[in-house]
Amino acid sequence: MATDVRTRQTSPGAPPKRPRQTWPARIAAVLPAAFLAVVFGFFFITKTSEAWTATKSVRALLVIGGIVVGWVVLGWLLRRFVRWVWIRSAILSAIAVVIAVVLVRPYYVDTRDDTKLVKGPVQDASQTAPAAAGPGASPTVPVRVSAGQLRGIHHSASGEASIIRQPDGSFVVRFSNFDIEGAPDPIVYVIQGEDRQNPGGVELGGLRGNVGTDSDYAVPRGTEPGPGWTVLVWCRAFGVPITNATQLAT
Repeated sequence: MATDVRTRQTSPGAPPKRPRQTWPARIAAVLPAAFLAVVFGFFFITKTSEAWTATKSVRALLVIGGIVVGWVVLGWLLRRFVRWVWIRSAILSAIAVVIAVVLVRPYYVDTRDDTKLVKGPVQDASQTAPAAAGPGASPTVPVRVSAGQLRGIHHSASGEASIIRQPDGSFVVRFSNFDIEGAPDPIVYVIQGEDRQNPGGVELGGLRGNVGTDSDYAVPRGTEPGPGWTVLVWCRAFGVPITNATQLAT
């Protein structure tokens, strides 16, 4: 009996089959995304109030959406142009670490700052002699014209924010004995009006440290804050307030 032996040939136009990935390669492929999932999962579990607040901010949702879309697009490009799974995994892992350091790490790490722009003792406005030199005269010592307790807004915060007038007529915002929960890209504002929770007024720059004894921020010339104003710390990365202090006369 004759035996028919047929040889299968691959047609020239058919794409070659990809070899099956080994388990180490599969683990390398999912490792970066798994790392990010663990980091943000830990953040949502341990910082529930802060995470929930971020979901109500359009800016935060845009940031999160941008990260997701960018991650998907980059992963697709790497799979298309980079053959080795370990190189793709290394690139995505490095990006995942940067995202975690920039957006999540600040919530868990304290930075101390005690930069003092006001020298010497400070008197409350009620303690200064009214009119030692007549109306319109500048005091010869720094005067605390207003102060208020820091109030956390879906973040933890304690301490005091005050406004000090220098003998030269300039103003300084001072945080005293403060402990403000860390956040990415915090910005300090002084705003006219009570209990302000949105940025505006005058920006004083980034918060240099979230804990300290006395930390001063210069107010630009031409702005004269005082009672009835608000000192606000705003998270610019996620577009949410961190803490504020309504100023009362001292």
